[in-house]
Amino acid sequence: VENITKYIQICEALTSKIQSAQQTQLHLADALTDAAIN
Repeated sequence: VENITKYIQICEALTSKIQSAQQTQLHLADALTDAAIN
């Protein structure tokens, strides 16, 4: 049971890192678009 809990924690950590990375990419894309337009 401990191993399963560890795997779940690892998966949750990875998921949150992926989500924050995607948000960073979105912010970067927005900034680049703004820079290109202005």
